[in-house]
Amino acid sequence: MSQPNISRPENTRSGTTLSNIARAASLVQQQSALSAAPVNVSTKAQPAQHTAPSQESALSPKPAAMPDLISENSITPAPIAEASRMSEPETFIIDGTAYSLYPGPIVPHWQQMAAQKGFAVLARIRDRYHLALRCHTCAAVSMSKLFTLRTAHPQCPRCLERKREESAKAAGLAYLGPMPAKPGYFHFRGRCGHAFSRQFELIHRVGAGETGLRCETCHAAREAEEAHAQGWELLGPDPDGNPNYRLYAHVCGHRQRVARANMQTGRFACGSCDPGWAASPSALYAMRFDLPGFARPVVKLGFSRDPRSRLDHQLQRKQGRCGTLLAEVQMRTGRSAMRAEKRLHARLRREYPGAVIDPARFQGLIRVGSEIYDGALEGVILGALERIAVAQRKAKNGTHRRSRKVAANSDRE
Repeated sequence: MSQPNISRPENTRSGTTLSNIARAASLVQQQSALSAAPVNVSTKAQPAQHTAPSQESALSPKPAAMPDLISENSITPAPIAEASRMSEPETFIIDGTAYSLYPGPIVPHWQQMAAQKGFAVLARIRDRYHLALRCHTCAAVSMSKLFTLRTAHPQCPRCLERKREESAKAAGLAYLGPMPAKPGYFHFRGRCGHAFSRQFELIHRVGAGETGLRCETCHAAREAEEAHAQGWELLGPDPDGNPNYRLYAHVCGHRQRVARANMQTGRFACGSCDPGWAASPSALYAMRFDLPGFARPVVKLGFSRDPRSRLDHQLQRKQGRCGTLLAEVQMRTGRSAMRAEKRLHARLRREYPGAVIDPARFQGLIRVGSEIYDGALEGVILGALERIAVAQRKAKNGTHRRSRKVAANSDRE
């Protein structure tokens, strides 16, 4: 009869049941009982041959072998503690998050690569693709992919946050943290105390002085003040979606789309109550410009509803503020201002043809194509404007006297 044997499977982590464990324990007890039972052997001497072993002796198993009772998925009672321990793997905690340890080895070459890039490999975590790295600069521990360590340069989160704080400080901002819902954007607080989000590419440019930064809250308040100064109320963004326009309401109740640049300069009119430039009040003006390449200043004569706005926002270029408003004469309407200007230009060209400046000489210096005279005519032009102003005052006073006379006659009647 063959000797009984018990196989010990190599994979002790395979699934087992309580019945398999109970049957294995019962087999061990039976084996112990059989080993302790007496063996019936004949005592009669046989000089030439040995006595054949009895059936009981043949059935007695050897202590070193046990029968295989179950399939290869069975497990003996001894590895139960090991299976229980391996079902609860050890963890590695990084910033409060627990990651399972991966049982694979750490290749020495990985440590060399990590040291060259400012890190040390502490463990393999999560799976075979991830490592726990410790930064040599700040000693912070972070998780990184093995592929990143081999092909690129891992970034320490703590060092990265410190660099972000320094960049924000250089731009005059306080760094508040990333925006999880909007990757690539971060929260900041400006000097005004308002919070907003921007990308760090813009923050770096602001810190380098290449561009500026505006707060949306402060910007909206500034736009409302600009509208109020012109007699309008800011209602909101442009309903047509043009980012350069806003929707405003006039004091008369009319709603209108207006370019913000025009609202700043006042160079627009209400589409409901404004009579237009021809019927609206206007003014004649004289301006002096100190232009590069000219031995003396030049003088411009013209008319506008708002001479100051025309000088600051139309004629002068931003890179060179060189103009001065010398005088302005209020006219009753734009049409009367245009007529007076044309008569004065015709007189100057007729009497002082050599004082007219060729437009090619001041092209690119100021935004105007004509009506520029040599500075020697400044006194002549100012004198002509003064005579027009006197005539305007006399006409206004005469109108008032006639109006009072008509009113008095009406009362007597």
